[in-house]
Amino acid sequence: RDAFLSGAEFAQRVLAAASNFGPEYADRVMGAMYGAVISGSYTGAPGQPLPRDLEQRDKARRLADGLIPGSPEERFYRSLERAAEEHMQWRADHDAKLFDGREW
Repeated sequence: RDAFLSGAEFAQRVLAAASNFGPEYADRVMGAMYGAVISGSYTGAPGQPLPRDLEQRDKARRLADGLIPGSPEERFYRSLERAAEEHMQWRADHDAKLFDGREW
């Protein structure tokens, strides 16, 4: 996770090496990279975005903004940004159900 979110250089090197074998290899490696970043446990307070999602969204956005639009690396970081935003929205929708006023 940190290897990919701390800077784009590592992702660029990995994707460039995978691309040497063909686009299907780059796609498979990109999927593995994506899984490495989003996997793991998540903890946080109900009704609040998870710190991990906020960090992923913000770092991925910053890194993607510095890359060539449409490049494999830029697409990778945009996918991480979108995944974090979608997870935050999913949690907000589901956490709202926890606060429906019932006495448990």
